[in-house]
Amino acid sequence: EAREQSAAGREIGPLPDVADTARKLSGLEDLETFARTYFPNRFPLPFSSAHRTAMERMQRCTHNGGRFACAMPRGSGKTTLAEVETLRALLYGHRRFVVFIGATEKHAARALKRMQAELETNDLLLADFPEACYPVRRLERIHNRAKGQTLDGLPTRIEWTAEGLVLPTVPGAPCSGAAVQVAGLTGSVRGMNVLGPDGMPMRPDLVVIDDAQTRESAKSPTQTADREAIIADDILGLAGPTVSIAAFNLCTPIYVNDLAERFLSPEKHPEWQGVRTKMLASFPAKLDLWDTYADLRRNSFRDGTEGATANEFYEVNRAEMDAGAVAKIGRASCRERVSSPV
Repeated sequence: EAREQSAAGREIGPLPDVADTARKLSGLEDLETFARTYFPNRFPLPFSSAHRTAMERMQRCTHNGGRFACAMPRGSGKTTLAEVETLRALLYGHRRFVVFIGATEKHAARALKRMQAELETNDLLLADFPEACYPVRRLERIHNRAKGQTLDGLPTRIEWTAEGLVLPTVPGAPCSGAAVQVAGLTGSVRGMNVLGPDGMPMRPDLVVIDDAQTRESAKSPTQTADREAIIADDILGLAGPTVSIAAFNLCTPIYVNDLAERFLSPEKHPEWQGVRTKMLASFPAKLDLWDTYADLRRNSFRDGTEGATANEFYEVNRAEMDAGAVAKIGRASCRERVSSPV
């Protein structure tokens, strides 16, 4: 009798209604709208043309397949965009099983924790995607409860580990049983599969590669060649020998002919449809003033004033120094890493 009462206590049905159907549908086909609507704290500034280029490539890959490589500067928020597009792909049912690849296992694990935190704590997602978030919220961060949790008498089959997650099984929901797993590029990526709601194995249908090189690997031709082979042979083969998996690769070139440069090259990898974005569309007209600023800044740190002289020079000459410069991307547009402009 006690066991029966315990099992009954894990029943969580019925699901709450969707709070705002129109709001939910607004992000179905548009990553920018989804990001702005459900993650306002992660995107505090306007998107630049460079962000929109990356988002267009990501959502085209999610919806239609293909392989895309997009170069963005460090600190521009590409990891945040990749995490949000992964969630959008799963929640709307665009993709059933996403593999998120980082440069190292530690980077990939951090990305997974952020995605899990959104599903557990984001009230806007809970309001409009109760089929995904309500059963997760009812676990109250005690993930062992997932083994006995039921919804309308049926097991939700949630899986929640350090390597990935499987969303609740909710009959009729586009995201029912959808999954994401993470791995470092040089870790164990072969043979990834999870069980779907019908008990049959699912293989990945989308790969998200986020900054797949470290500074150390980027300057090593041997490590770069090894990572290139892993992507070409192991990662792109995750869907099986007869399936062409969808993949997008967000990267930042560090050295000449590094991993990012290779996948952006139309000669080496034309199938990846590489595109580069810039922080500046055009440079300031008076670069000599910026040279003076740089000298003042270096000297200011040497004499212990920590850039104060350079800042004063910029404030006096700001109009001339900024003339001709057109910024395409802001470093703090996505709340992944915020840097001071000076």
